Amino acid sequence: MNPIFAAIALSLSDPNEALMSVAERTDFSRTATYDETVALLDALDTSSDFANRGVLGRTVQGREIPMLILSDPPVSDAVQARALSKSKGRPIVLAIGNIHGGEVDGKEALPILAREMLHGASRSLLQHIILIIAPIYNADGNEILREGNRPGQNGPKLTGIRENANGRDLNRDFMKLEEPETRGLVRTFDEFGAHVFIDCHITNGSYHRYVITYDGPRSPSGDPRINDFARRIMLPQIDERFEQRTGRLAFWYGSFEGEFGEVDRGHTRWESFPAEPRFGTTYIGLRNRLSVLVESYTYAPYRERVEATRDFVHASLEWIASNSDSILDTINAADSAPSGWRTKPEAQPVFSTRSEARAQSERVNIAGFEEHTKDGRSVSTGIPQEYSVELMTDFVSERWVTRPRAYLIPPDARFDSIVETLRLHGIIVGAIDNAGTFEIEEYVISTAKPASRLFQGHALVRCETRSRITERVIDAGWRLVSLDQPLANLAQALLEPTAEDSLATWNRFDEWMRPDAEYPILRVIR
Repeated sequence: MNPIFAAIALSLSDPNEALMSVAERTDFSRTATYDETVALLDALDTSSDFANRGVLGRTVQGREIPMLILSDPPVSDAVQARALSKSKGRPIVLAIGNIHGGEVDGKEALPILAREMLHGASRSLLQHIILIIAPIYNADGNEILREGNRPGQNGPKLTGIRENANGRDLNRDFMKLEEPETRGLVRTFDEFGAHVFIDCHITNGSYHRYVITYDGPRSPSGDPRINDFARRIMLPQIDERFEQRTGRLAFWYGSFEGEFGEVDRGHTRWESFPAEPRFGTTYIGLRNRLSVLVESYTYAPYRERVEATRDFVHASLEWIASNSDSILDTINAADSAPSGWRTKPEAQPVFSTRSEARAQSERVNIAGFEEHTKDGRSVSTGIPQEYSVELMTDFVSERWVTRPRAYLIPPDARFDSIVETLRLHGIIVGAIDNAGTFEIEEYVISTAKPASRLFQGHALVRCETRSRITERVIDAGWRLVSLDQPLANLAQALLEPTAEDSLATWNRFDEWMRPDAEYPILRVIR
């Protein structure tokens, strides 16, 4: 074992009790409540000059979402963090746990890692990165501790629920920004100018031998430089570092084809979640930032999962610290040149509105287990088995539209909430000061089909459009969203009606979702 990881393991045997996680103090039989997590972060804050407590936001029920900022020299707020990052070329990393209240491993692992960075062998990392941890992000969901909230998960006995107090999955809220927790997270990410987002989960689904599975930016709507850097360089190298130093296996997040746990599930494809930006790590890619999804293996023992989560996040932070110049150069290039999007053969800038998974060119072997049927479900026998599969972890554009110069939003109070949402994302929304003539592309709705079942309280709308180009006088007062800004990809993903996670998809334009209706947002051609 690498000396750094050996030192971490040794330090966990007898740390100061006030700085121990609940998992450690209970021999990994229990997970922390909200008050216990806050007390631990407060103790870590008090224990070191290089830690400062902050608040990421508030929950539906009014709880503060605690965060801890770690840096050498210390920083206490976004202004100081940005200044240090700029002067020293240090990446800012925001890591969260417990976005799903029953998935507790990140909640326990992140404070353990923070302790090591403040008092142990990882101390020097704080001279190369600025780390913000928010280990109990879904604080309300965490407090509904019951047995059976995570069926099949190998400990602890009592966990919280998946959803927040509104019954919403916070990892489906990143585009619509309806929940206060998400608004707080996005605001914090934007204010600090964070460069990397780490999101800790626990898997569901297939039996395999990977204690950690991972992923990152994947949407073809995002800047290809961000996607390629994450998927071809960053994540494979973090995986390699983790495996070499811990002896544990890691792989791309996924599951064998079919619904999780069904009888007669196949073992010929390794599938993953869609590339929709409702998911946090995908959304971050549309912001021209890097993300690391960390999924510990639900069937592994609780202690092993927490340790592996800690180790994978640690390996990620080491890699980030060692590759800060490449990270910042890639991000700066994406921010400064939104025209670097993928293009069609005729070199006309286009934007992906819908995506689909594509099999990689070569099959891979998945480290799984032999399975048999028990009580109507497929379960592992514990006997190792290799499966040759198609790897369905890359995503390509299925549909696209051209990129306009800007979008125009009418000066109508009905659209004030749209403008507010854009600004909450950090998108720059200006205004037309003087009337002028523009070449405009107008959309007309051809079809609009709401889903037959509600999802997260919404009947998601899938629409088709036709368009016409005309010259039009635009009066003063119209709101202008220029695509000459760093968040251009995100702005277009929100405002294009046919985009798979647009505001129109999430029912924000239902008044216009009928055949032959004119979509009210205009595209500026010139």
